[in-house]
Amino acid sequence: MTGVVGDGVTDDSDAFEAFLNGTRQAEGGWPSAGRTIKVTRPLRIRNLPAFRGPGGHAETARIVATSGVGTGSVLTVAPGVTTQRGMRMSGFALDLTAAPQATGISLDRVDRWVLDDILIRGGAVGFDFGACSQGKGRDLTAYNQTAAMFRAHDNNCVANDFTGCLAYQTSGATADTACGWDVTAARDLQWHACRVLRAPGTPRRLAYGWRVALAPGSFGGFMWSCCEADAITDLTADTGGSAAVYLENAAKVQAVNNFWSANSGGSDALFKQPALHIKGGTDFNFVNDRYSGRGVRLRSAADLNFTGCRFVAGSAQAFDLSPDEPTRLLRHSGLTLPPGMPLTNLPG
Repeated sequence: MTGVVGDGVTDDSDAFEAFLNGTRQAEGGWPSAGRTIKVTRPLRIRNLPAFRGPGGHAETARIVATSGVGTGSVLTVAPGVTTQRGMRMSGFALDLTAAPQATGISLDRVDRWVLDDILIRGGAVGFDFGACSQGKGRDLTAYNQTAAMFRAHDNNCVANDFTGCLAYQTSGATADTACGWDVTAARDLQWHACRVLRAPGTPRRLAYGWRVALAPGSFGGFMWSCCEADAITDLTADTGGSAAVYLENAAKVQAVNNFWSANSGGSDALFKQPALHIKGGTDFNFVNDRYSGRGVRLRSAADLNFTGCRFVAGSAQAFDLSPDEPTRLLRHSGLTLPPGMPLTNLPG
C-alpha cells in the first residue's frame, strides 16, 4: 500500500484512494494489522478494487473518517457511466463517529460484487446500494447509524444476496435510528440469517427493523430466511406506521423461519406496534415465522398466506384488519396462538 502511512494522524486520503484505484487485477492488502487509515474527504473508486484487510469485526484494520467527509460517502465504488463487473472488499472496519452525516460504503453501477467481513460504526448510513446487481454481502455489520444501517434505493438494485449481516443499535447509541434496512427501490433481494437488533435498555429509538416502501406497481421479489428483527419505537402510543418489519407495495414476498419481534426484550403488554405491518402489495407467503409484539397488521394487502406461524403473547389479536380488509384473500393454516387470543379484531 505505497504511500499510505496508517498512523491515524497523517491524512491518507490521496494515497489510499490511489491504492484502491490500482488494485483491479490483484488483491491488495492492509499495510499491517493494527494500522489506522485517516480519511478527510469522500473517496471515489473508479477501477473496481480487490482489496483485503486483516479483519473487520476485530477492528484490527480501521479507516477513520473526519468531519471533512461531510454528507458524502467515505468509499464510493462507481466506475462511471458503464457498469463494470467484479469488485471485492473485505476485512476492515470503518469508523464514522466523527462524520455523523456521512455514508460508509456506496456501490453504484457494479455487478457481481462481494463485500465480506466489514464493520461500519456511526454516521448517517452504513452500506448504500444503488445500481448494483448479482452481488453478495457476507458478515457485514453496521451499528448506530441515524438514517439507515443498510439502504437500497435504485430500481437497478437487483438480485443481491445478504448472509449473516447485522444491523445493531447499541446501548451507547447517542441518536435515534430510522431503519435497520431501508429499501425504497430494488427487487429480487434475499436475506439469510440476517439480524436487526436493539440493545435492551438503550434510550434511543429504532423505528423499523426492515422498511420496504416501494412505489405502487413495483415488481418486488423479496426473500427472508432464518432472519430476526427486534425493533422498538414508542411504548405508549401507536404511530400507525412503525414495525419490526414494514412492507409497503411489496410483491412476491417469501419468508421462512424468521422471528419478527417488536418489544426488544420489554413487556409485550405495553408495546403498541405490530411485529409485521403490510400496506398494499400482493403475493405474500409466510411459513413457520414467529411474531412478538402486536401481531400482524394488514392494510389493503392481497393474496396473503400464513402457514405454521406462531404468535407470541402480547397482541390483542393475531391479525389486525381494517373493517374493509379483503379477508377472503387472507389464507392461513397451522397457526399457533396463545390461549385466549382471537384470530382477528373483526367479528365473526
